Amino acid sequence: MSDIPKKLSAQQEETFLEYEKKWLDIGLCIQPADRELAEHGFALAFAAAKLPAPTRVHWTNGPLEGFLRAVELTYGPKATNAQKSELLSETCYGQFDASWVGFHDFFLNEIGVEECRCMEGLIEISKACGWFWGLQHEDGHTEVVASERPLVIKLDERQRLHRPDGPAIAYPDGLACYQWHGIEVPEDILLKPELITPKRIQAEQNQEIRRVLMARYGVGRYFKDIDAKVVHEVGASDNSAETGDRGGKLYKHKIHDEEFAVVELLNSTPEPDGSAKPYWISVPPTVQTVQAARAWICREPEDKPIRFDVET
Repeated sequence: MSDIPKKLSAQQEETFLEYEKKWLDIGLCIQPADRELAEHGFALAFAAAKLPAPTRVHWTNGPLEGFLRAVELTYGPKATNAQKSELLSETCYGQFDASWVGFHDFFLNEIGVEECRCMEGLIEISKACGWFWGLQHEDGHTEVVASERPLVIKLDERQRLHRPDGPAIAYPDGLACYQWHGIEVPEDILLKPELITPKRIQAEQNQEIRRVLMARYGVGRYFKDIDAKVVHEVGASDNSAETGDRGGKLYKHKIHDEEFAVVELLNSTPEPDGSAKPYWISVPPTVQTVQAARAWICREPEDKPIRFDVET
């Protein structure tokens, strides 16, 4: 067995971070597959598993087309749902296995852990293509169905799949996934937000999708349109000109088994006509007062004057 160090040196830790960045880029790559590298990787991977080299690699335009091809090659045109589920569970994810394949790449090539040598094929595959299926037939011969990488991958600031105006991930075979900050949603919620209504929001059974619907519709607009109940209200403080404390209203509303709470506050900076622009912020439903809502937002004591300013 390799002599594995119990702790990485400072230089090795720095190199590990470089590998982390490299493999993140691999996982998010949207360039066409490197078919030559992938096919070399398939040969290495099958050899490591002590299987015959693939007689053929079937290239497809994405995971959907790839899965259907793998089903056809394995079970024929009359595959049962159980057979399809079994094959789906055996999917390998290529570039999307980067998080753990990259770990082995580092320990093989930087630390010299020979036990990771069997991963060379998967390392090459992950660098080269998308999803794939390794097939072994009854007569012993093997094949691979491999798919192209995505054409589009869009993320938010927290590295979650997100795109407000189209698919967050899309493939050449037409497969597309619409995501709002990591939550998969029907495409019309993103592409046609003007069709969202309070009635649709209230009818939605899925809690996460319901929250996305409300975000797309506008929290303040929703609470105003349904005439939500005001549970607490405070007026402007005596020194509001100095502190910007113009008071506010706390609303609560329940949809199915989920309670929502929203505080309405007025912008500290007056508009050109002297009016104060209202804005709405979601707060935990456990909040009972406007002061508690403002304290939660700013992480300050409830009795501390808080100045609110928003960009106009």
